[in-house]
Amino acid sequence: MATRGLRRLWGSYEACLQARPAATKGAVSLTMFAITDVAVQHVEREVALRQHHPVDDDSSGDSCAPPGGAEEVEAVEVVVEVVEGLSLDLRRTATQAMFGGYYGLVHAHFIWGKLEQLFGAVRRAGVIVPGGALGGALARVALDQLVTGTPLFNTVFFYGTGRLSRGMGHDEALQHVRDRLLPMMQLHWCFWVPFHTLNFWLVPIRHRLLPTQAALLGWSSFMSFTGAKRDENSPEQTMRNLT
Repeated sequence: MATRGLRRLWGSYEACLQARPAATKGAVSLTMFAITDVAVQHVEREVALRQHHPVDDDSSGDSCAPPGGAEEVEAVEVVVEVVEGLSLDLRRTATQAMFGGYYGLVHAHFIWGKLEQLFGAVRRAGVIVPGGALGGALARVALDQLVTGTPLFNTVFFYGTGRLSRGMGHDEALQHVRDRLLPMMQLHWCFWVPFHTLNFWLVPIRHRLLPTQAALLGWSSFMSFTGAKRDENSPEQTMRNLT
C-alpha cells in the first residue's frame, strides 16, 4: 500500500515536472525551505527555554511550599516565556520560503538549464572536455560554484534575510553580505562541490533538484540559523558553535 502511494506521488511529481518544470521546482524548493525554517525555529526555542529554565533533578521538598510571593512571580514569568516560545516568526519563515522559491526557479531550473545548453553547444562544436562524463560534471560544477551559483546564491540569501527578515536598510544589508559571504562560501564549497559533482555526473538535469533538496534539509537548517543570528558571529564561528 505504501509503495503504491509512493508510486502515485512520484507519478504526480513527474507529470507536474513535465507540464510546468519551473513552477514545480520553485514550489518544491519553497515548501522545503519553509518547513525547514519552522523546524529550526522550534529547536531554537526548545534549546533556549531549557537553557534558561533547566530541570532540577535534585529539588527537595520546597515544592510543597505555598504559592505566592517570588515563587508565584517566577512561575508567571516562566509561563509567559513558554507561550512566547511557542510563537512562530512568520516574517523569517516567509523570507526563507521566498529564498527557496528563488533557488528552485533561478538556480535549479534556469542556471542549471543554461549550463546544460552551454556544454551541449561545446560538444556540438567538437570541443572535448577531458575526463568524459565525470570531467564534464566537474567543469559544470566549477562554473556553477565559482561564477554562476555560489556567489549569487549566498549574496541573495544574506541580503534578503538582512532586508526582509531583520529589517536592515540597504547599506546595512550590504555590509551584512560583506561580513558573511566569504566564510559561508568556503563552508559551501567544502560540502557542495563534492555533492554537486556526483549530482551532475549521475542524475539527469530534470531530477537534480530532488537529491539537492534532500541535502538542503540539513544545509538550509544551518543557513536559516545563520541568517537569523543577530550577533556578529561569522558563519564559520556559528558552525563551530553548533558542533
